[in-house]
Amino acid sequence: MAETKILVVAIDFGSSGAGYAFSFAYQYKNNPLDISTSLWNNGNGPVQAKIPAVLLFGPDKKFHSFGFEAEDKYEQLLNSNRADQWYFLKGFKMQLYSAVNAGEVFIIFINLF
Repeated sequence: MAETKILVVAIDFGSSGAGYAFSFAYQYKNNPLDISTSLWNNGNGPVQAKIPAVLLFGPDKKFHSFGFEAEDKYEQLLNSNRADQWYFLKGFKMQLYSAVNAGEVFIIFINLF
């Protein structure tokens, strides 16, 4: 029996922003341009198609937040002079590797800070 693909997903993870898009097979059949995309709102400006590609880690080096939430928290920490023990990462590059196994594609993310 032939396998039916029901969904196509694209993830854009750049050094300054991240976003996604997807389309179901039934949408594509009706209109190939019927694609759903990410929309982000930080509450301080217009809705955007990408979220800032920034990470915030706490003093224990554990993940705290990503995107607008990370920017807002780090700004609060800076304003209260408590940011010195936190790790705010932005402008980092990511390498993508893929391996093909039995017809499936696996993507492994390797962060380079």
